[in-house]
Amino acid sequence: MSATTMTSGKGTGASTSDAGLDCTPALPSAEEITTRRAMLRGTALAAAMWGAKAYGQTMQNPGVEPIQVRPPVIACPSLVGGPTKEQKLVSKATFGYTQAEEARVVAMGYNAWLDEQLDFTNVPGWVEFEDSLLNPVSGRDPWFGQNLFNYLLDDPGGPLCEVYPPGPHPDVVRRELVRAACIRAVYSPAQLYERAVGFWNDHLTTYHRTGQLPKTKHFGDRLHIRPNALGNVRDIILASATSPDMLEYLDGRTNKKTSINENYGRELLELHTLGKLADGSFNCFDQATIAGIARALTGWYVDTYGTGECGIVSFITSWHDGTAKSIDFPCDGSVFTLQIPAGLFAGPEDIDNSEIAFVIDALTDPSQMGLKTAEFIARKLCVYFSGDNPSASLVQAVVAAYVANYRQNDIAAMIRVILSQQWIHCGKPKLKRPIHLMASALRSTEAAVSDPGQDGQADRMVGGFLERAGHIPFDWPAPDGFSFESSYWVTSLLPRWNFGARLAAVNTADGKFNGVSINTFITDLANMQFPDATSLVNHLDQVMFGGHMGFSDRAELISYVSGLGAINATVIRECVGLLLGAPSFQLY
Repeated sequence: MSATTMTSGKGTGASTSDAGLDCTPALPSAEEITTRRAMLRGTALAAAMWGAKAYGQTMQNPGVEPIQVRPPVIACPSLVGGPTKEQKLVSKATFGYTQAEEARVVAMGYNAWLDEQLDFTNVPGWVEFEDSLLNPVSGRDPWFGQNLFNYLLDDPGGPLCEVYPPGPHPDVVRRELVRAACIRAVYSPAQLYERAVGFWNDHLTTYHRTGQLPKTKHFGDRLHIRPNALGNVRDIILASATSPDMLEYLDGRTNKKTSINENYGRELLELHTLGKLADGSFNCFDQATIAGIARALTGWYVDTYGTGECGIVSFITSWHDGTAKSIDFPCDGSVFTLQIPAGLFAGPEDIDNSEIAFVIDALTDPSQMGLKTAEFIARKLCVYFSGDNPSASLVQAVVAAYVANYRQNDIAAMIRVILSQQWIHCGKPKLKRPIHLMASALRSTEAAVSDPGQDGQADRMVGGFLERAGHIPFDWPAPDGFSFESSYWVTSLLPRWNFGARLAAVNTADGKFNGVSINTFITDLANMQFPDATSLVNHLDQVMFGGHMGFSDRAELISYVSGLGAINATVIRECVGLLLGAPSFQLY
C-alpha cells in the first residue's frame, strides 16, 4: 500500500553496546527508605531524600536512541531471597499483588497464565464481570450494589446527543468513565488487559473536560482504545486518529485543505509514533514533515451535540487535499521519502484505503518508518511494565518482537517479552502511580467498593485521594498523557500516606472514606488472634507482599505495633494503615 524512496546516506545507525547494563533487581536499602513517621515529620525533606536515593535523580527521557534489532542477549538473574518470578509477574502485570493471583500463576504455570491474560476475552470471569458492570438488564452493577453506570454502553448518535438539559450533564458522563476505570483496576479478572488499557489511554491521551469530550471520551475508550489495547500498534493508532474524542481534542475535525490545522499531525509524530530524542529534538521528522502529514489528514469530521449524529465520524471529500504528496523524514543522515498517490478519498466505510491509513501504515511498518515507532513505543512499554531506565537489551528484544509480529497482535507480543521469564527480573522496584497504589491497596485488603466517588467529593477515594494526588483517570490536559516515570510522582507523597490511614479508619471523623470498606479483612485478621506484633506483621508481609516487605519497613512496623498493647482489631487497623503508607508498598 506504500511507495517509498530512500536517498543516499548512512542508513539507520545503531548502538548495540550494553555498557552499564544492570538487570539484577535490588530492594531499597535501609538508608534508602525512610519511615512513614519520619516522612510525616518533614514532607519536603523526605520527598527529596526518597526521590534522590531510592529512585534516582535522573530519570531518562524515553526518547529514541537508534538501535538495531537483534536477539535478546541475556536473561536477568533473580536475587537470592528476593521475589520469585511468579511474584514479580503478578506485581508487574496486575494492579497489585495478591496471594490468590500468585497461586493461580503457580497452579497454571507461568507461561500459561501470561498467555491467558494476553488473550483477555478468555480470562475466566471476565465476560461476566463486564456484563455485571455494564448490562442494564442485570441492573448495571450487582457486584457492588450501586447503579453507577447509565451511559457507558451508549453509541454515537444515541441519548448522549441530547444537550443538557434534558440530556445528561457532561460531568455526570465523564465521572462514569472514571468510576469504571477505578472498579476495573481493582476487580477485573483481566488485570493485564486493564493495565494495557491504562497505558494506551495515556499514550493516546485525550482530556475529558474539553468541549464535548466529557461525552465523546466514552466512545473513544470503549470503541477505539479498549478493543485494540492488546492488538496491533497500527490499528490502535488508526483507531485513535479517527475517534471522535481525538478529532475534537487535537482539532482534526477542523483540518481542511483551505485551512490546515497541524495540531494532530504534530502529536501523531511527536507523541504517538516517532517520538523525540533525549535532547528534545524531533526524531526523524521536522516541521516540513508535520506540514505534509497535516495535509494528508484533512477532511475528517465529527458532529457535535444536538445534531442527532453526535460522535459519528465522517469524511468530507471537499475538505480533503487529495493531491499527490512527497513527505520527507530526515533520519540518521538519510531521508526517507513517503510518496502518497493522488486520489485517496476513502472515509470510515473503507478506512484501510484512506489516506490517513496510508500515513499510519508508513509510520508503523518496520520496512518504512515503523522501526523508529517501535523503538519509541517499546521503551515506553518497558518503563510502564518493567521499570525506569530499561536496558538497551530489553528494549531491543521488545522491538524484535514487534518486527516479527507486525500486525499479528504485535502489542501482546511486545508485552509478552517484557513479562517473560527471561526478562521479568530486569524490572527493579518502581513507584506506583496513584491509581495503581489505590487499586493495589484495595486488592490486597480484599476491599468491598460500592462507589469510588468523583472529583470534588472529598469523602470518597476519587476526590479524597486521586484528585489530591493529581491522578484522576483521563484528567491530564496536555497531549502527552500522565507520566510513566517514577521521578514525576515521587514529589507527591503526603496523599499516599494519608490514603492508607483513611482506608483503614473506622469512622468519618477519623477521615474514613465512604463507599469502600475493609472491615471483612480486619475482622478476619482479628479472629486469628495474633500473640504479638511480630506474628501480625509477618502475616501481613505474606498476604500483601508475598513475604518481601522492605526490611526497614518491617522493623519499624514491629517496633511501633509492639508499643500498642494487645493485638486487637484497633491495633490491626492502625498497623494496616501504616503498612499501606510504607515506602515498600509504594513500589511494584
